[in-house]
Amino acid sequence: MLFLAINWDSIIAPTETNFMKPFDTFYEVLAIGMVYYLLKDIYKGRSFGKRLLGIGVRDLDNDSVTPGAFRLLVRNVTIILWPIEIFLLVVSQRRLGDIIAKTNVKKL
Repeated sequence: MLFLAINWDSIIAPTETNFMKPFDTFYEVLAIGMVYYLLKDIYKGRSFGKRLLGIGVRDLDNDSVTPGAFRLLVRNVTIILWPIEIFLLVVSQRRLGDIIAKTNVKKL
């Protein structure tokens, strides 16, 4: 959505001056998206979507404790290994990131 908003004029009415604009902004928009994804759960273990659903990331041993920022970051970094994430989610109901960071997603 951010990519489309930034490049709307060059997508709808391309000219010689703005024709390459989508290619120039691609990496900036990608970087913003990656930073958001990695840091989405940092504030109280809840991203925007988790707040809407009433769930949050909690410590595996103590449901009342929100894990630290580093553990939440580690939990999200593992998305790079998404095929393994999907397999483990189907088999064990927990993501690889949750297993490594010793976290769990709970209804709050």
